[in-house]
Amino acid sequence: MTRPYNSIIDGKSLDFQYTASTNKILNKQTGSEWNFDGIEVNGQMKGNRLTRLPFEECFWFDLAAFHPQTSLIKLTFL
Repeated sequence: MTRPYNSIIDGKSLDFQYTASTNKILNKQTGSEWNFDGIEVNGQMKGNRLTRLPFEECFWFDLAAFHPQTSLIKLTFL
């Protein structure tokens, strides 16, 4: 499951990291803990909420059927 959020709060861009061993989402700048609903549950920004972005998860064949002009590109990162 994917849930995209706008990671800007009070004009500051936040970076997040998920740690599988602890099953936690942490803000890299403050170390605060966030849940999967985009709400800070522990830390200095407790109670803040990220704005959820519109998103529709789909399979490639589904997307291609409705948007046949779509093409794939390969990105290479150095």
